[in-house]
Order: sequence, then structure tokens, then C-alpha cells
Amino acid sequence: MVDQQQRKQEIASDLMADVSAGPRRELILDDSAWEYLPVKQAGDRPPTGKWQPGRTLAHFPEGTEALWIRTRFVAPPWLKGSRYELYFGEVTYACEVYLNGQRIGQHIGPLFPFTVDATASLKLGEENLLELCVRDDCAGKELPPNSPVPGWYTYLWPLPPHYHGFGVLQETRLRTYPQVYVNDMFVMPSVAESRLGLRFEIQNTTDEVQNVQIAH
Repeated sequence: MVDQQQRKQEIASDLMADVSAGPRRELILDDSAWEYLPVKQAGDRPPTGKWQPGRTLAHFPEGTEALWIRTRFVAPPWLKGSRYELYFGEVTYACEVYLNGQRIGQHIGPLFPFTVDATASLKLGEENLLELCVRDDCAGKELPPNSPVPGWYTYLWPLPPHYHGFGVLQETRLRTYPQVYVNDMFVMPSVAESRLGLRFEIQNTTDEVQNVQIAH
């Protein structure tokens, strides 16, 4: 059994290494490697069919309600860490996320980034298959102005003529983290007091309470 004090020291050491390392170690997925396949009904696995290059569509083809999007990438050995996370800059509208055939998360809503934990399904040093089943929950609805439309259409209806795009609209990244890490930092300068304050948000992914100290 690992000594608890030693384990806490190791985690604290990982945290300080995370702070001093600067930007996260991450892999930006190749935008040109995505493929898509429109389908009649959403499901937990993509059907067989002819995949086409791309990651977005201006609208869903007639008679379809979902869009499967996939890409393959190799997770390089230099990304080795305790925890892995997939960052999506924007996916419109609703989606289920699968990595190597396993469902690892979901998201609803456009415009904002989101993350999913990929630790259990990622294959380090090997090729990985990332798949998304994307839906437009308001597809096919011809509603008059001021109608109670679910989701973000409430704020945009009627849609501006220049708006377009469903699927993976922004870049996707694979990131690595230690078990305890700095998730966010807020800088609070005070000219009146000639003081610079820092507020850290610490993320603990273990099942134990951790005591950490941040020093400079």
C-alpha cells in the first residue's frame, strides 16, 4: 500500500509542475481529416454509407435528422499524463460524443466551448476514432415569429439570412492534465493599493481530499 503522505507529496509536486509548465500540453486535431454522413434517424452507432470529407453542413439534407461526423488521430506519447480531455470550440446543435466506440459525453447548445473526459477511452501512442452524432432539435420546424421555440432559436428567430452551419464549427483539441491541476486563474490588479492579487481554481479529480500549496 502506497504511503498516504508520499502520495500527497507526489500530487502536490504534479500540481506545481502544472503551474510552472505554462500552457497545457495539447494536440490540435487536423481540421481537414473530418468526415460526415447524414442519417435519417439518430442512433448510438453510425450506419454504413458513403462518408464525405468535411465537418459542417449549411443545413440538414431533406429526410435526415442527424449528422455523424468522425475523425481519426494519433495521441502522441509526449502527451502522457494522468487525465485526458477533449475540448470542442463549438458544436451545433446537440451532440453525443464517442471515442473508440465508447460514449464519453454529450452537449446541447451552440456558440460556447465544452469539454469531455477522454481518460478511460483514449489509446496513447495509437490511432483513435472520434465520432459525434449531431442533431438539430429544431430541424424542420416552420414557426412564426415570437413562437416559443426551444433552445437558442428563441433568441435568433427568425434566423438571419447569413447564418449557416451545423456540425463541428470550431477546432477540437486533446489536452492532458495531472490528477490535481490549476483549472483557472483570475488576476486582480489594484492600482490604488499597488497590489496584484491572484485567485486560483484547483481541480481535484481524485477521490481523496488533497492539501496543496501554491508558492512562487
